[in-house]
Amino acid sequence: MPLPGPPDVAGLEVSHDVPGLIEALEYRGDPGVRGAAGHALGEIGDARAVEPLIAALGDPDGSVRTTASGALGKIRDSRAVEPLIATLSDPDPDVRDVAGWALREIGAPAVEPLIAALGAPDANARRAAAARLGQIRDHRAMGPFLGLVGDNDATVRGAAAVALGIFADPSAVEPLVGLVGDADDHVSAMAAWALGEIGDARGAASLVAALRGRAPEVRRAAAMALGWIGDASAVDALVSALGDQDTDVRLDAAQALGRIGDPRAVDALISAMEDQTDLVRWSAVGALGEIGDPRGLAPLLAALRSPDPGLRRVAAQALGRMGDASAVEPLIVALRDERDVLRAAASALAQIGDPRAVEPLVAALADLDPEVRNAAVQALGRMGDPRAVEPLIASLGDEDQAVRTLAAWALGRIGDPRAVERLIVALADRHESVRARAAQALAEMGHEVPLVTPPCLGESAPRGGPDAG
Repeated sequence: MPLPGPPDVAGLEVSHDVPGLIEALEYRGDPGVRGAAGHALGEIGDARAVEPLIAALGDPDGSVRTTASGALGKIRDSRAVEPLIATLSDPDPDVRDVAGWALREIGAPAVEPLIAALGAPDANARRAAAARLGQIRDHRAMGPFLGLVGDNDATVRGAAAVALGIFADPSAVEPLVGLVGDADDHVSAMAAWALGEIGDARGAASLVAALRGRAPEVRRAAAMALGWIGDASAVDALVSALGDQDTDVRLDAAQALGRIGDPRAVDALISAMEDQTDLVRWSAVGALGEIGDPRGLAPLLAALRSPDPGLRRVAAQALGRMGDASAVEPLIVALRDERDVLRAAASALAQIGDPRAVEPLVAALADLDPEVRNAAVQALGRMGDPRAVEPLIASLGDEDQAVRTLAAWALGRIGDPRAVERLIVALADRHESVRARAAQALAEMGHEVPLVTPPCLGESAPRGGPDAG
């Protein structure tokens, strides 16, 4: 008589045979069968599987323990909390990670046990508990987290720093300032990131110090955090960081200076436009646009003529943020540039709002590239000039769905009654996005939206015409 084969887990899952899958979870012949059964039980989500899956957390095979942890996270039964807490000390990092995820999924019932696990003798358990408590964001953990900043394990201190950053509670500033000076570079970088998330100026001095002489990972995190905090006391240190040997530090310093917006950085940022790395040059251009100092205008106009299309694009964006009317003619010329530059130029012209841009933007509505037409429609809608109404009405018949949708939005934004009749016609467009935008535009203009049967549902949908495409 032949020996019976392994359980048919796929068939058991299809039939939702929970008892059969529980039996398969205990099949000793193949850990693959046990893992597949655990996965299936998690997908089905039947509470009868909780105790067998808890037992599977002790399986000799790590992949089965991992699958059982994940299944318990999907079922979200509070009975699994304590066993999963114990699993945070599993020797297999995959098991620990998935057990932590499962505790996060269970949520509130896991908070107190996870807080207790912050005092576990095993560093892996403390680190995993800190990470998941941060994700759950229950403020009952704040006090215990603050105690972890002095933990003897660097990975635990780093996890605590991240969690404190997620909570963004000002009471964590002083402990995090201490961690910025941690001997472990990763811990220091995480503490710097957390101070940036909190955004409290009390952290600025420690971040300025970290910007000098620490590992690139720390300097980069400090630069980013100083930008988020926005404290002008950091400008000199960030200007110095524009000359850092590490590309990422220079990049983040330029972006931080843009966020702070202090004119003292302008000359250094103009110099950084000559950096050997594209991203640093682009970030320096973007920062000049954020600061908006007139000294940046001429270099930005020059960048708009650069052979680098990426630099031309960010220069157009920066000129739009500056809003200086002297950039209008060069930006109009940029409407003949390649697609990404053209789109940035159109948006910049809309930001500046100069009426000289209307006719060139209207001309762009006839471009063969739908993305160009898309950019022109958006710009004209933002500018709100009545001269654009008739061309935008014509764009409701564009072959491209996105252009028609944006044309309806733009006409609603302008609010000119000349568009009403054509917007009513657009209520029968074959694409829902166009119909919805047309209805919204009519409502914004104070018109009752008539009921119109979309062509895809009507008995005799028209062919061609404004709804084609």
